[in-house]
Amino acid sequence: MTRIFLVEIFLFFAYFVILETWRGATVGKMLAGIRTIDLSVSDRRPPPFVRVLLREFVKAAGFLPGLAISMVFSIMMSSVTEMAQLEAMTSTDGWIFPLQFVAQFLPLIWLAWIGVSLVNNSDPIYDRLSGTAVVRA
Repeated sequence: MTRIFLVEIFLFFAYFVILETWRGATVGKMLAGIRTIDLSVSDRRPPPFVRVLLREFVKAAGFLPGLAISMVFSIMMSSVTEMAQLEAMTSTDGWIFPLQFVAQFLPLIWLAWIGVSLVNNSDPIYDRLSGTAVVRA
């Protein structure tokens, strides 16, 4: 099951990287009439592969700790044999509770940070770090 999940994540990531590099836009961006451009050139061309890869990695970075913790947690839960063992692990004084909290809280902070950037009419952190911008097509 974990292997299938990792393949799905890879394919999802590849979809964004391939389309953003090739066309400058995913299907959703094409429908919305926007595209991603490389700020280091003046002719509004799509960003090169390395910039798109960096952009997508930084976009996903806020979710990676939570994803890793969730995967570890699910692997551990599959090895639990007794209900008492499960209750001890997941109680508020157990050692897994802080990990569950982090897994759920970090993505919310990441989304809030991106949302605040957009509300303030500035490029999100992933565009600033990768040297890209989203513009009208």
